[in-house]
Amino acid sequence: MLSVAPDTAKFRKIMLESLSDYNPHRCSVSSGQPCDACAKLAELDASIDRQFADFVERRRALKTQVNHYHNPLIHRLPSEIASHIFTLYVESINDCFLSDHPYDKADWSPPLLLASVCKTWREIALATPRLWASANIFLHSNSDLQDLQAELVKQWLDRSGRLPLSISLTINLPDHHQVQEESFSRLFDVVRQYSHRWHSLTSYSDMRYNHYIIGDLVQAPMLETIRLFPEYYSSGATFHLPETPSLRHFEINHNISLSDVVVQWDNLTYFEDCLNSLDDILTILYAARRLVTGKFHNVQKTSNEELPESAAHATHTSLKHLSISSRDNPHLFTFINLFDFPSLESFIFDSNRSPYFPKAGLISLFARSQSLVSLDIRVLAEDQDLIDLLEKLPSITDLSISSVTYNANPMTDKFLNHLAAELPVTKGILFGFLPCLEILHFTGIRNFAWSSLLGILEGPVQDVGIRHPYFDSPVDNTAPAGIKRKRRLRCTSLTIYSVPGDYIDRDVLLSLMRIREAGVNVEILSNQGDLIQLSLSYHGL
Repeated sequence: MLSVAPDTAKFRKIMLESLSDYNPHRCSVSSGQPCDACAKLAELDASIDRQFADFVERRRALKTQVNHYHNPLIHRLPSEIASHIFTLYVESINDCFLSDHPYDKADWSPPLLLASVCKTWREIALATPRLWASANIFLHSNSDLQDLQAELVKQWLDRSGRLPLSISLTINLPDHHQVQEESFSRLFDVVRQYSHRWHSLTSYSDMRYNHYIIGDLVQAPMLETIRLFPEYYSSGATFHLPETPSLRHFEINHNISLSDVVVQWDNLTYFEDCLNSLDDILTILYAARRLVTGKFHNVQKTSNEELPESAAHATHTSLKHLSISSRDNPHLFTFINLFDFPSLESFIFDSNRSPYFPKAGLISLFARSQSLVSLDIRVLAEDQDLIDLLEKLPSITDLSISSVTYNANPMTDKFLNHLAAELPVTKGILFGFLPCLEILHFTGIRNFAWSSLLGILEGPVQDVGIRHPYFDSPVDNTAPAGIKRKRRLRCTSLTIYSVPGDYIDRDVLLSLMRIREAGVNVEILSNQGDLIQLSLSYHGL
């Protein structure tokens, strides 16, 4: 007869409960002393406790051996490799905190999670400084635990050795809580002790808390990145850290005015802001002369049509990537066109669905930016306005157009036919409308016939001897003057907002498949899915 083994966990629980059902030390029936039986019971309980502790320790040691034999990470890999794997995991989690909504990730502490698995993992984690070089600190109340948190932060940062530090601070107190400086002072004192090793500082806290974070600190010599994402605007609050000689990357959101920020702009290469004023743009372009990437979102209108008296024309030689979004702002390019950008390679302009199309301002900007090769334009404009604009940009190789209305939608048959026109070649050099264009992206409502699309995709591949007017390549000087060539794009991507039943015409679809087979990358998506595949199914092909 088979015996049924008892539930081990349940059995242990019953046994432990039976050992604590009576305390013999409470017996005092014999002149205030335990009786003989209780004395013997107390001695037996003590013996059981000693043996139990010994069994627990022996079991813990055996579990360590089990972990060693059953865990391939420890059993098969050198500790250096395990350390590297731990680092990759922790860094992937820390990347989550680069967004401006970190609160749902407040419970994540990947280094401590790794260290809690077993003794060997803990030894590896504690011996890997890179795991502790990023600290995400959350404060959600004026609690008595701040001293404990300060000590934990100190231990955490000490484990990072001498590595550069990435600090993320989130202060998210309930509205009814008032800031108690003494609650935070020790914690921020600890954080400031390591300011000489700050590499990145990210704050998701109201600007009014910066006084507690920065304190009387005036310099952070290694600080390369600052991100300020407060949830609310705080009038009169500032961020004052004037000596940041290594600062390269700076981001702020719409709840901060640049006039409330004092940092060192000399070596800045990346700047991103939301709800800029025009004065803010001038401040950055004048002060950050090494700026490579500038992103100015939702630039606000100004009631002052005049440029500041201090404004002067300047050449910004470093800027390569410029992104601007603004709605109904007629003065924007008055400010932008104070600058020449001889190194500008890519430009994004978003009118935020405004019917105002600053064609003259854009043409003026492009006339001083002859290195431009990538243009992403999101506007409501007539096809002829876009043609007039692009006529001034013969160097463009990558063009992206977005328009979400039938009215003022520049992607029309007229535009596509203009793009499909043959290009004149003189002494091996292509001229005409967008002679260098290789990649076209469009997002919006279809306002053209499918057959017009074939005009920009069909045609002979450019001859090896033909070269672009703005790029070096071999020249075929034997090509007769006046000859013409058709351009063929090597990549076309369309995202069409269509209604059900708007399939690609059968004949056009067959041509698209032949073009694809010839090696041209053609992708047409819709809100229904891959429109080429859907059309193939619809036509039974």
